[in-house]
Amino acid sequence: VKFKNTSLLSGKSGSVTCTYMPAGEYSMQLMPLSDLKGFFNFSGSVQQINLNKNTKHYVPYIQAARIYGMIDIQKSNFSQTGVLDIANIRVTAIDEQGNTFTVLTDKMGYYTLYVPKNRNYKVSINNIMGSKFQLEQNNIPVSMKDKDKESVNFIFKEKKRKINFSRG
Repeated sequence: VKFKNTSLLSGKSGSVTCTYMPAGEYSMQLMPLSDLKGFFNFSGSVQQINLNKNTKHYVPYIQAARIYGMIDIQKSNFSQTGVLDIANIRVTAIDEQGNTFTVLTDKMGYYTLYVPKNRNYKVSINNIMGSKFQLEQNNIPVSMKDKDKESVNFIFKEKKRKINFSRG
């Protein structure tokens, strides 16, 4: 937890004790130092708290849902594009409040994105294939209401080349 110029670390139980704080309105920033194993802070990483007496402030966490999938490259029969690098392509999920969650694909084009449950998302990908490929669908709506996981695949199709036969 960080208050203005003061940083506090929680103990094994997750609790932080701060004594002799003057009464007033504080902005508290929560910064996890380790992987929370699929849990998210329900109220956001920055919270406003009002201290006017000795009190406990609880920070609720919720379990994450999983959006996973792969990049599918569909080449034409006579393609000359060679081997394509599909590692480190950014996949982004944006919820209705504008919160953004991102992950990069692995070397085989697979990804797993952890997001808070019970929200709706638009899942998108950067089109790094250039003008030779067309992304079949982007900004895919995904509802994680009452779901633990959802598969979203991105299909890139190589554009067909036109061959011009002229009489010579």
